[in-house]
Amino acid sequence: SAETVSTTDTTVPDGWAKGNWGTNNASFTYDTTGHTSSRSMKVQMTSYTNGDAKWYFAPVSVTADSQYTFSDYYKADTQTSLIAQFGKSDGTSIYVDLGTVAASSDWAQASATFTAPAGSQNVTIFHVLGAIGSLTIDDASLATATASTPTVSLTSPSANSTVTGTVTATASAVPSRRRVNST
Repeated sequence: SAETVSTTDTTVPDGWAKGNWGTNNASFTYDTTGHTSSRSMKVQMTSYTNGDAKWYFAPVSVTADSQYTFSDYYKADTQTSLIAQFGKSDGTSIYVDLGTVAASSDWAQASATFTAPAGSQNVTIFHVLGAIGSLTIDDASLATATASTPTVSLTSPSANSTVTGTVTATASAVPSRRRVNST
């Protein structure tokens, strides 16, 4: 969530930044209302020709070719989008469009699953406002599948049953997941 205030700038949560580019007029607010607690981050755009405005978390380490899921809770009075920025070891960045997010007057969850491209070392996700309107975000998280063995349950034949001949076994598996970053 956005609960912890930065020790160096009280207008932003710890580990977060705000930014915009292009020809637009964006204002940023560190709000005192949130999805699950008392703080959230809002961007308001009052004029727009091009570009975007967004809040984003400090890049976190990722493993190339591994799959991740990002989610946040948001309110927006216009369509927004999610964009991943992957940092590479040579100092360059790769940008991946993760899709559009519908407007919602109530708190809604945005989510996208992606694979970190070859050569990437870290990622941040931009939940982008690219039009006149407002976007408020809270409770962002980034999770990845672990390399550990999934939990497997044998569902047929039943436990302690005796079988003969050829038998079809049925099982279900649930992948293990671990949280990479929660902000």
